[in-house]
Amino acid sequence: MSVSKVSRLLVFACLLSLAACVAPPAPESGKEAIVQGAPLDKDEPAIAQQQLAESAVDSAVPSVTTAAPSMKTAAPLVKTAAQLRDEASLTEQQLQQFKQARELWQQGQGGQALALLQGLPAIAAVRYNQVLILQHTAQHDQAEPLLQDLAQQHYPAALNLLGIQARQRGDFAAAERWYQQALQQQEDFAEAQLNLALLYELYLWQPTLALNHYQRYQQLTADPRAEGWIRILQQQLEATTP
Repeated sequence: MSVSKVSRLLVFACLLSLAACVAPPAPESGKEAIVQGAPLDKDEPAIAQQQLAESAVDSAVPSVTTAAPSMKTAAPLVKTAAQLRDEASLTEQQLQQFKQARELWQQGQGGQALALLQGLPAIAAVRYNQVLILQHTAQHDQAEPLLQDLAQQHYPAALNLLGIQARQRGDFAAAERWYQQALQQQEDFAEAQLNLALLYELYLWQPTLALNHYQRYQQLTADPRAEGWIRILQQQLEATTP
């Protein structure tokens, strides 16, 4: 492994340690975004902790929208187009209940947040946030069927979360497939773009593909960190070009 690559991994590990100090506990993650996922959004309804680090998305901070695991990860609570459509189907009262659940989850009151979500219509965004809370509280037997059902519905955040889980198991080929499926459903899903970039750069060593996805992530988010990631990768590519 090159010195520059080891240095980047150490930097990412430090960033994750800092993130853990300012947010409620969340699943392990990198630059990955969960989006646990696109978990829902940070400012709007969404209960999960989507990890922004395998994206800035390993921004593992519980939110009623997305949440998830990673090193430079992105999971999820981010608001995808599918989640926005879901939210539009809620009444104003239900939307307030959704927001209240998010606030409780951010305060570490997962049980109460889950109870509020269970009282809402079983739309995908609500079920996804239930998955995030169930996983975070180690209720995996209940979370897994819900997650698989959402994946069968081609819900982007769920596909992204499955990619994060596959990466954490070391099944990089499966992670690639899940991230690609998430992007097939929603090409502008920033967390999945970031997670796929990280996978190509750090695990599959396909720098050209990684660069493409980092650049797309930057276009979608204007994340100031992306410029540095892109610059370092471009320098590595130039150094290996005959």
